[in-house]
Amino acid sequence: MTLIFLHLGKFLMRIIYPFFKILPTQNKIIFLSRQFNEPPIDFLMLESEIIKRRPNTKIVMICERIETTPLGVIRFIQGSLRGMYHVATSQVAILDTYSPVISLLNHKSTLTVIQLWHAMGKIKKSGYSNLDSKEAVGRSSKVANIMNMHHGYDLIIAGGKAWNQFYCESFGVEEDILYNVGLPRIDYILQNRQILKQKIFDKYPKLKEKPIVLYAPTHRKKRDDGCSKFIRQFDFNKFNLIVKSHPNQKLDVETIQLFILPEFSTIECLAIADFLVTDYSGISIEAAALDVKTYYYLYDYEYYTEKNGVNIDLFKEMPGCVFTVAKPLIKALDLEYPAASFKNYQAKFLPDTIGQSTQLITDRIIENMEAR
Repeated sequence: MTLIFLHLGKFLMRIIYPFFKILPTQNKIIFLSRQFNEPPIDFLMLESEIIKRRPNTKIVMICERIETTPLGVIRFIQGSLRGMYHVATSQVAILDTYSPVISLLNHKSTLTVIQLWHAMGKIKKSGYSNLDSKEAVGRSSKVANIMNMHHGYDLIIAGGKAWNQFYCESFGVEEDILYNVGLPRIDYILQNRQILKQKIFDKYPKLKEKPIVLYAPTHRKKRDDGCSKFIRQFDFNKFNLIVKSHPNQKLDVETIQLFILPEFSTIECLAIADFLVTDYSGISIEAAALDVKTYYYLYDYEYYTEKNGVNIDLFKEMPGCVFTVAKPLIKALDLEYPAASFKNYQAKFLPDTIGQSTQLITDRIIENMEAR
């Protein structure tokens, strides 16, 4: 039944879209997100830089997380119609995940499509590299083929060049459309770190009393008992713990001792973190860009590598920083950090342009607008 609805939706979009294409192209950029309901900081940073350099450019943002409810389906249809209109009449479309409006339709030759992926690397397999996997949050091969997943990109913003093979495998593209400059969110934290620290500490003064550990695990389909075990065994006497679960998953742990910080995003919490503990999440690459000491808690490593797959051997790339059991990891927080492992990881997996992403991406946006 799902496949029938997908075919029907695809057919209707392709019937409607040509009427939007008749409309004239405007001096306009459309930002599309299915990751967030509000514009993410990457979008806002680019918007600010574009307006500063091209003040007459119209900016439109459509940010709608997918919700599998009747209201969510209605909002998705409305967002798709708005998206088709604005994509058809824009010079540039920028997205941070897969978008049916981009991949399913034939666009004007004057449109440039930029994939601003929501991570600075590809630690875990995704997209075409793990279709039909049992743990994947992604798609089945049938759905991917029907929806032309990740088709139509002119430029993909990527992290360090060591990730390029995995971007190509995930998106089904050639390396020549990758642009290894990282994400604007890193510029934002670097520029506003002290301001963010002050805001967070003003709101949560107790965080200043002990070193801060930020725990940010990736999304899993199954119940996350391993993550809960880490929190239960955590040493709250020596450290403060901030927990940021994936937007699609809530951890089954309640304690008044930990901090959630709902007013601040995970990336913003890196501004005050002394340590990050994560697993297969791209947040570890952002932490490396911000020089936040990182440990990996891979309690389900064998299961996850079999059911979803990972692109790099974290045990090899970050020796001394990877644990499969909670207690040794928690003890390691109180010991000397393996700085050499961290420095080698930074040198290998980060782009050479940390702090310049917003400027460099905007350069390419403006170049394309002026060339078409």
